[in-house]
Amino acid sequence: GSGGAPGSVASDATVVHVTSKYLAPEHRRRDSAPFLPSSDVFSAGMVLSELLGGGVLDGPRAATAERLTLSMQAEDPTERPTAAALLQSDLFSPEIAETAQCIACREVILRSRGVSCGDAARHFMCCDCINGHVSALARVDNEYADVRARFKGGDCKVLCAQGGCPSPPFSISDLAVYLLPEVMELLEKARREAAEERVRSDLEAEFQRRLRVALVEEGAQKKVREIIDDVLTLKCPGCHQAFIDYDGCAALACSRCPCKFCGYCLRDCGNDAHPHVRHCPSDTSRSGLFPSRPNWERAQRERQRRTVQQIVNSLSREEKTKVLQHLQPLLNERRIRIHI
Repeated sequence: GSGGAPGSVASDATVVHVTSKYLAPEHRRRDSAPFLPSSDVFSAGMVLSELLGGGVLDGPRAATAERLTLSMQAEDPTERPTAAALLQSDLFSPEIAETAQCIACREVILRSRGVSCGDAARHFMCCDCINGHVSALARVDNEYADVRARFKGGDCKVLCAQGGCPSPPFSISDLAVYLLPEVMELLEKARREAAEERVRSDLEAEFQRRLRVALVEEGAQKKVREIIDDVLTLKCPGCHQAFIDYDGCAALACSRCPCKFCGYCLRDCGNDAHPHVRHCPSDTSRSGLFPSRPNWERAQRERQRRTVQQIVNSLSREEKTKVLQHLQPLLNERRIRIHI
């Protein structure tokens, strides 16, 4: 203890009882050294070393405490910080020394000993509980396989365990500070598996897309061939022999088979096509048996347009686009306009 005396620069002191290791070095060397605030700083440094050493603190706060107590125990009194300077240290910062209650085990500990979510409520999980939480999500457990499957399906994002909390997932770098090596390995393994499954899923989706395109392409090409062969190519309805020339009479006779058919609608008319041709609905020019070539070609063009339009209308949008893409040059050449 110390007591004041008039006229002295520093207070005179009478030592009643002291533990030597808490006594500043300048007082252990000579009894006449005055007690100054720096003497109390040294003693306080010794007390803090005992209170905060031995693993009581961890991380940045442990390093801060060590630096502070060493400066307080400096041999030279002039190198010791003042009491005012000590109170400005990060060691006494309310933010660093903040405590929080774990939402899992309900224990109240330093917030620096666990993770806090990004929500305004800053839900806290201690080191033990965040390890248990991540382990439960990432470990292989046949009884709770659906838990791990959902975790991987969500890209292995570790979310706040508080129900309904909207905070973003914890970052891997933040988790790595608190997760045990074996728990971190479980998490990394689950993340690798999720990435591999995502790649396989993407490849499967791409394969299915290409297969659909190929099937559409194949179907479109088949439909194009059918249209060219059965609609745009003039054929005998009996033996399907193609014919090119027109001899002036719309009542046609096949050169290969006995079929007699209409030159307007290509209907098989049995032994004689003349009666049908005189009243054929496809003869829009009303030319009868002997249409001019332009009128006959116009009738063929309209028949082909009508038939192609019916076929195109029956296709899906994707097939329709593909078929018309292949047919368009030939349709343009024949002046056939198709509406999509």
